[in-house]
Amino acid sequence: MTHDFGFGALRNKYVRLWVGPRMNVAVYKKININGLNISGDVVGLAVGPVIGVNIHLPKVATFSVAASHLRGRYIGDYNGTGGSSIDLDFDVDSTFVNFSVLFRIKDEY
Repeated sequence: MTHDFGFGALRNKYVRLWVGPRMNVAVYKKININGLNISGDVVGLAVGPVIGVNIHLPKVATFSVAASHLRGRYIGDYNGTGGSSIDLDFDVDSTFVNFSVLFRIKDEY
């Protein structure tokens, strides 16, 4: 689950430039490692800055581009072979670029 909290820095009829924080929350029950399906429980949280621009088309749609750099941590355990459990604890550091289309109803911009 990823959420952007965008605050408008520049807004007009045609474009909106926004900035804010991005938060990503992840929960895994199964994972595939080198073709081997493993079960367990892993949760993760990553946060970082995000910047985006929305380009408004008349009446109905908006194109959006957003870029973000997230840092966070994933922790949990996975069931290994022979009934053993493997503890996981690792940091994440990643950069994203997202493209999206927003459809508006009864909204000019």
